[in-house]
Amino acid sequence: MARTKGSKNKDKEEFRAKLRRYCLEHNVDPFEYMASIIKRPGIAHSLKVTAAKEIAQYLQPKLRSVEVTGNPDKPLMVMSPDERQRRIQELETKRQQRIEPLSIVDPE
Repeated sequence: MARTKGSKNKDKEEFRAKLRRYCLEHNVDPFEYMASIIKRPGIAHSLKVTAAKEIAQYLQPKLRSVEVTGNPDKPLMVMSPDERQRRIQELETKRQQRIEPLSIVDPE
């Protein structure tokens, strides 16, 4: 019989709980061990890279690809930082031109 969608996998939870208990009882920290491999002399560079990759996935979230959708009549514009700054200044100038200056009335 299949599990209900979204339900927890009890076997996996039990295994993780047993593994955590084992690590605590035997004073074993898998992350610390992987980190120690990176610094240990005499270990092959390829193994150090593998250890670093394994640890890194727990330190930084993995980047996901994102589908960009939009209006085909208004395509996205890619600008250099200089172009973007010029465009910001253009828009700011237009915005300021639309704002009527306040007339200061002398209260006397």
